[in-house]
Amino acid sequence: MINSKIIMQDHDILLTGMMSKPVKLIAAGLIVLATAGWAWWQLKPKPKVSTAQKEISIKPADLPTVSTTSYEDWSGFKFDYPDILTVKEIELDNPQVYSSLELTSTDGKRLTIRVTDADAVNLLDWQKTFNRQNSVRTIDQTTLAGLPAIRLQYGAPEMVLTAAIDQGIIYQVQSNADDGFWDRTHDDLTSTWQFTNTAVSDQPASAEAPTGDTVILVEETVN
Repeated sequence: MINSKIIMQDHDILLTGMMSKPVKLIAAGLIVLATAGWAWWQLKPKPKVSTAQKEISIKPADLPTVSTTSYEDWSGFKFDYPDILTVKEIELDNPQVYSSLELTSTDGKRLTIRVTDADAVNLLDWQKTFNRQNSVRTIDQTTLAGLPAIRLQYGAPEMVLTAAIDQGIIYQVQSNADDGFWDRTHDDLTSTWQFTNTAVSDQPASAEAPTGDTVILVEETVN
């Protein structure tokens, strides 16, 4: 009787061992597959993620078309400007000022024009003094009705200034920098600027840059 019990126990152990072997194989296979899947996922190339903010190109909205009109100044020049602006003469009592104008809008912003006696002999000397007194960000060479001129962006809030000197007279056009309406108004006004007589400047002689009076762009560090 004892022997039969021992035989039955041995049979159960053998049967249990035989049944557990396939289970172990399946479990091992699942572990291998899981490990392989995890390794593949880790090694799979991933899209590069830049820590820097992605640069987005935004095209500025087209500015609305604005009707223009012409203004002729008694001191000998004229220009085109948006007819939604109001032109006002200022500094009428200053004998060194031949013309001083403000073009203003309903929002209080403005463009100014000054034609005065120049403190510098030429544009280069004037620019050096201006650079020492102001924080200038950009300087570009341009023209004003054929006169050599410079266009500067400076200050805070940032301003745009176009300046030209001829025969001891300095012409200055200044406005707020906004990459929009006022920048376009500034550029359109200076590009349509014309001299109308010899009251201030002799236009035929000014149409060409005087010999030896080449505009040199000078940038100085402002302390």
